[in-house]
Amino acid sequence: MANNSMGTKKVEELLVSKSMPLGMQFYVPNYQRGYRWKESQVQQLLNDIKEFDYEKNNEKKFYCLQPLVVTEDKENGWVVIDGQQRLTTLFIILTCIEKMLYKEKAQLYQMNYQNKPQMHDWLEELGDVNNDVQINSDDIDAYHITNAYLTVKAWLEEANDLKAIGAEIREKIRTYTRFIWYEVKGDIKPEIIFTNINMGKIKLTNAELIKALLLKQDNYKGENDDVIKVSQIKISTAWDNMEAKLQRDDLWRFLTGSGKFSKSETHMELIFRIMAKDIVKDRIRNNPEFYVENEEELNKDTYTFIIFSRELEYLENEKTDKPLPYSELLESFWGKIERYYNMFIDWYENREWYHLIGVLLAKEENQTESYFEELCDLYRTHTKSEFVCKLKERIINEIDFEDKDKTDFSFTHEVVEEYLKSLSYSDKKIDKDKIRNILLLFNVISMQNNTDSDPRFPFDSYQKQKWDIEHIHSVTTERAQNKKEREEWLDSAWPYIESVASDPKVFEMYTKAKDVRDNKFYDDEHATEYDEMYNSVIAFFSGETGIDNKPINEISNLTLLDQRTNRGYRNHIFPVKRNKILEKSGVESFIPLCTKNVFLKFYSKTVSQMYLWDKNDRKDYFDKMADEIFYYLSGTRKEQ
Repeated sequence: MANNSMGTKKVEELLVSKSMPLGMQFYVPNYQRGYRWKESQVQQLLNDIKEFDYEKNNEKKFYCLQPLVVTEDKENGWVVIDGQQRLTTLFIILTCIEKMLYKEKAQLYQMNYQNKPQMHDWLEELGDVNNDVQINSDDIDAYHITNAYLTVKAWLEEANDLKAIGAEIREKIRTYTRFIWYEVKGDIKPEIIFTNINMGKIKLTNAELIKALLLKQDNYKGENDDVIKVSQIKISTAWDNMEAKLQRDDLWRFLTGSGKFSKSETHMELIFRIMAKDIVKDRIRNNPEFYVENEEELNKDTYTFIIFSRELEYLENEKTDKPLPYSELLESFWGKIERYYNMFIDWYENREWYHLIGVLLAKEENQTESYFEELCDLYRTHTKSEFVCKLKERIINEIDFEDKDKTDFSFTHEVVEEYLKSLSYSDKKIDKDKIRNILLLFNVISMQNNTDSDPRFPFDSYQKQKWDIEHIHSVTTERAQNKKEREEWLDSAWPYIESVASDPKVFEMYTKAKDVRDNKFYDDEHATEYDEMYNSVIAFFSGETGIDNKPINEISNLTLLDQRTNRGYRNHIFPVKRNKILEKSGVESFIPLCTKNVFLKFYSKTVSQMYLWDKNDRKDYFDKMADEIFYYLSGTRKEQ
């Protein structure tokens, strides 16, 4: 589609003029649906135009509508492939304003419809000053046309000053509103293009519009066909290769987390959105008029395209001793785009950057475009070693350490320990987020510190799954509630209860469990025997000397586990959890490294048994977490 024409066109350019006595001729073919805009859509367009803060005689500041895709036809004029709903709505709005304010019929453009030629007449009749428009329910299209007109009329009548507001809306639409004008050229049938657009085969995203803008044939004035073809193929191939890599889930999830701030199907758009902000910042140093106040807010759907279109115009109009042919200008401009792409690839391929940036962008509160821009600025304004230090500083600053805001704050091992001790599991989101973030950091640092095989934390897998904060050993308040669950719980725990039965210290627990099992006390939800047995088993396998009904919610008893795995085994004892987690690891779910290490007792300095998570295990796990976090972020070892 490189031969297609791309630009913006003022609504005024569509209207009746000396050169176009009837205005532009638009033709809506029969493969399109009829006019279907509802009251809310009409009102939203009117409100958006009203909120647009225009400046008289400054046409660089304009309200931009989404693409009007057309192709020229000798018999019918401009065939509308996409965008006819807005085109028809603007006709209705301008017709209503002209009639209400000036008691005249608006001189606009011609709308013809292949499927229903009478739609042309219905639109024209709206402007008849002697016609008191009423809802026409005889036809679905007539209904929506008349309803849209009455919606505009009611909206204007509700204004404080009908004449002033009406005149302002009229001027804003005619002079300061533009369509993205996408003219399809060549022999391709319009209906095929229409189908491809609506099936997503042609994506009219900002990124795809920018691609069409950069590669349109009209740009290459005076250059021979071979040069044009080579230039277009070179950029198109580079584009496709970059887009293909950005579509990789591991790279994209790393860059955008859950994708909240970059939902475009065309992932190149992330580059263009960041680049657009930089273009504006760079331009306004010497060209302050380049910046238009509130432009992004006013043109949310088309802002990036507008900035690139304006930048291209400035580049082409810059006065130089020897103006560059467009193919060379484009190559230079494309080099800037590639530098942004290469920055993202560098982040991904440098293992330490990958882990540091990944742990920052994995946090839900950081998944914003402004935060991403800050990371880009950090990268561009520092050396490689400085960049690592700045990322570590940012991680430290985002942790809610005590006295962090004081001028004499010092990041020490004691500070890390005190913060970890302050964390306690609860149902509050803020508490869960703090624990989840610190456990994620511990996992990522553990991956980074493993230099034997250079593993990488899979941020894509992390983002795809939902996560629970799992109690390593069970808490007594979360026991099974129904008969089936109680029976399954005891059946799973029984082999481990039986394995320690020879120990005189646990004979009473074993006897209670055997009694419940033999007499099926789990059938009776009111049986105290089951509760007493359950508490005894939980107390033993948590390493407690007695029954303690207080859940252990400290960080030393918490780890990350995906919801599916966690809720699949419910509140089981440590050895049952251990087996189930190790079975699922890498098969059904992504199990984080530190979670596997916990259940393998990798952090425990002395391992005399594998069936309970006791106080010594918890202390060793806590100490390892504090050491890893402090050592990596500070670059120093804990004094022994």
